[in-house]
Amino acid sequence: MSEPFGKTEREVIGISLPEIASLGVEMLLGFVDTFWVSRLGTQAVAAISASTYLLWIIYSLVDVIAVGVVGLSAFYHGRNDRKGLSRVFYTAFYSTNFLSLFLAGFLLFNLSGYASFFNVGPRAKIWISDYLVVQLVFLPIGSLYYLVSSVYEGLGKTGKVFQASIIVLMANAFLDPILIFTLGLQLRGAAMASLVSRCLGLFYLLLGLKLSRGEFSFSCLGKILSIGTPSSVYWLSSTGVFLYLNALASRIEPAAVAAMGVGIRYETIPYVIAVGISVGASAVVGRSRGKRNAEDLKKASSFSLKLMLWVSFFLGLVFFILALQLSSLFLKGRPMEIAVLYLRISAFSQIFFSLSVVFEGIFVGMGKTFPPLALAMLVVLLRMPLAHLFPSLFWIFAIFPITNFLIDLTFLAFYRLYLPSS
Repeated sequence: MSEPFGKTEREVIGISLPEIASLGVEMLLGFVDTFWVSRLGTQAVAAISASTYLLWIIYSLVDVIAVGVVGLSAFYHGRNDRKGLSRVFYTAFYSTNFLSLFLAGFLLFNLSGYASFFNVGPRAKIWISDYLVVQLVFLPIGSLYYLVSSVYEGLGKTGKVFQASIIVLMANAFLDPILIFTLGLQLRGAAMASLVSRCLGLFYLLLGLKLSRGEFSFSCLGKILSIGTPSSVYWLSSTGVFLYLNALASRIEPAAVAAMGVGIRYETIPYVIAVGISVGASAVVGRSRGKRNAEDLKKASSFSLKLMLWVSFFLGLVFFILALQLSSLFLKGRPMEIAVLYLRISAFSQIFFSLSVVFEGIFVGMGKTFPPLALAMLVVLLRMPLAHLFPSLFWIFAIFPITNFLIDLTFLAFYRLYLPSS
């Protein structure tokens, strides 16, 4: 009896599943924080939601290095070049520390302006600053955690990342109630719990990373940035535009901040799966490129897209049918009604969005990210003027599936262009 999947497809699944599991744990981490913080009231949920958007922007900037590391790690792994791999890691290590310290220093002096961007109560604004001060002071820890994880992802060793994520989740679940309530640190305690947990996960990953000593290389940094910059700028623009639309929605109805924050928590489910499949595609495509194996490259990319399509379609049905039940776990009243609307529209949006994430992973593995992601970024920026056509929450939410569909068409055109002929 023949096996349902070939060797290449099994490699994609073998890398994707542990990555999905580890990202799923990351998602649970967000749910744990939201669960405990929600006991402080709706304003606390709005505060942690607003804080999360800035952290997305920060890590989108840090990803300029991490994404490039995934692609280059897979490429050098395919060539069995350990010296090149060490050079990539240490170049990225020094660069990530510098970038994290720069971002933290700059943003710490501008937190009050960020909090005032949202139409929330004075208590929520204080909590936003409390949460973000802790996150920014210890930003290098979180940045290095994601960097080292990226090396393992490029090597296809996502099981190690999953083990580290379990450590982070367990530590965070233990520390959250103690720091938030027992010690009375509230949002500051939630941030401290996350960072202490992340520090433990980073230590675990570093213990298993057996690389010879390498040096900083400007030429290597150039290669990292050439792959990672388009991806980082694309996600930075996506996060920035989402932040803008979130603030715009809060001016229509202040309850939209908490509602969209809860909706985003659920959207992390298809996102986690998409990123996991994307990492599997990126690792196998990059390794195949290093080996100059065009056939495996085609199989890995095609299989990844088909797999994501079926999974995202199923999750879209779940979002649409169970929107009320999912929203009521965290919210009541009008905020819950808005969250239901958001989730039902998201049911369509996530299908297109998930495919775009897998497309990006394929482009990273190919080492060709600039043209497709640059054009996709223009579509993302189009969301801002579109949002002003009709001043309603329904229209703001509907912009996402419309533009995500256009992004998929753009990516599909470049995907066909980049596929090797033989």
